[in-house]
Parts: sequence; C-alpha cells; structure tokens
Amino acid sequence: MSATSSEERCLMDKMFVRNFFIFLVILLCAVGTLGTILITGDKELDQTDHLIEQTYEVILEAEKLTSLVESILSAQRGYLLTGDESMMERYESKKGEISETLAHLSELTSTNQSQQSRLDEIRNYISNFTARLEERANIHQIKTTPQLMDGVEMVNTNKNDILRLNASILEEEYNFLNDRIRAVERKKGFYLASLIIALAVGTVLLLLFNAFLLNAQRKRSNIEESLRQSEDRFALAIEGTQDGIFDWDLKTNKVFYSRRFFEMLGYNKSAYEGSPEDSKDLIHPEDVDKVWGVAEQYLDGKLSEYSQEFRIKHSSGRWVWVQSRGKALF
Repeated sequence: MSATSSEERCLMDKMFVRNFFIFLVILLCAVGTLGTILITGDKELDQTDHLIEQTYEVILEAEKLTSLVESILSAQRGYLLTGDESMMERYESKKGEISETLAHLSELTSTNQSQQSRLDEIRNYISNFTARLEERANIHQIKTTPQLMDGVEMVNTNKNDILRLNASILEEEYNFLNDRIRAVERKKGFYLASLIIALAVGTVLLLLFNAFLLNAQRKRSNIEESLRQSEDRFALAIEGTQDGIFDWDLKTNKVFYSRRFFEMLGYNKSAYEGSPEDSKDLIHPEDVDKVWGVAEQYLDGKLSEYSQEFRIKHSSGRWVWVQSRGKALF
C-alpha cells in the first residue's frame, strides 16, 4: 500500500511539473512577444518622430532662406538709395547667414538626391545673385542709368529663380511631413492594437495557468485524501490482524516495521522506518543464513512464494519461533 501511494504521488508530481513547464514556456513566449512588440514599436515610433522633427527643421530653414534673400536685396537697395554703409554691413551679415543656412539644409537633406540637386542650383543662383548685387553696388551714382536698370532686371530674375527652387524644396518637405505624420498615426494604431492583443493573450494564458494550478491542487488534495483514507484503513487492518507487518522497499533499502511487530517481541516501540539490519540483529545466529537465503531465492524468482519459520529474540532474552510470509511487487 505504501509503495503504491508513493508511486501515485510520484506520477502526479511528474505530470504537474511537466504541465507547469509547458504553461511556463507558453507564458514566457507570450511575454517575449509582448516585449518584442513594445521594443520594436518604440524604436519605429522614435525613428519616425525623428524624421518628422527633421522635416520641420528643413521647412524652417527653407523659409528662413526666403527671408534672407529678401533681406540682402533690401539691404543692398537701401545702400544704393542712401549710401549708408551700415546697410552694406547688414548685407554682408545676411549673406553669411545664407551660406550657413544652405550648409545646414544640405546636411539635413543629405539622403535626398532631389533636394540636393535643388540646393546645388540655388547655390549657383545665389552666387550669381550676390555677384549682380555687388556689381550694382559699385555704381556710385544715385540717379537711374540704363546699366542700373539692366542690373535690377537680372537681380530680380535670379531672385525669382532662387525663390522658385526654394518653394519646390518646401513643397517636397511638406509632402514628406504629411506622409510621415500619417505613417506615425498608422504605426500608433498598429502598436496599440498589437499591445491590446498581446495583453489579452497574456491575460488569457495567466487565467488558464491559474485554472491549471487550481485544478492540479484540487486533484492533488483529492488524491492525498484518498491515500490518507487508504492508509488509515491499512493501519486499521494491520492492527486487526494482530500480526507484525514489515514492508521492505528494495530501491531505497528501507523497511517499515509496524508497532505490533515489536509488541510481539516484547518491545515497547512505535512503528517506524528503518533498515534490514534492524531485524537481522534479532534473528538467531543459526537461522540467519537460512532466512536470508530463502529471501534471496524468492527475490531471484526461484521460489513461487516467500514463507518460512525461524527463531527471533524476545525482549526477555528467550528465543521465539515466528512464521514470516511475504509477497513481492516487481
């Protein structure tokens, strides 16, 4: 009975551990998937946000370029009309800002070939534009001359070309901005949906895992209660037979001795688990070899049943004859 109970407990424990690891692997996979979604989604959103910020910066710089072109033209006209040298200082300052703005735009759009091509054209027009302005500034007569009027027309043409190309840059960047904003919205929607699905799956798995644990615990409790009742009945049966009971587990080499086993020999001892040597020391020296020989023959399958009589030592010191019977479960 005790061997059967142990085997049932062992089998139940193995099934529990196996199912526990299965659920654990599934749960870890779900958590890993959720973590991957979170990390990937955050990276994609960060990357798209960075592109949007870059597009905003390009737009601001391109609009600044338009303002600077108008500013240097205004400063040069002021100088021509008034002869104020501060106007030329302003002209030179704005001219330097244009160079910095073009360099910054080139850096921001380094991966966009069409924008780089427009910027190259703008540089050429800016070069021609400033050259015309500086030629015109060398004319020291305030009055209008045919040469001055020709310069005005060429300056305006260069300015319009610069503003036209700059408008193209702005148009493309605004299109990029709209596309990237829509992409962010789509990614946020997908990210949120994936997160909700992953959380739902994780919640379901946790509930299933919890249900499995509760069910396993309930089965374990039922089996343990059944085993306890069986062991109680077995203990009562042992007491009723008035026989001394022993149960030898060959795997562990442990022997269970019932309380009645010791009472029959005059010893006041409770049932306990010990070793075969505990009883071997009580067997009459002349019977030891015979007793263990019969036991070995039975365990080797040479005898169909185990039953023999031998002498065993009573607590009073006398020798009493006992009959030992047993059945092995292989």
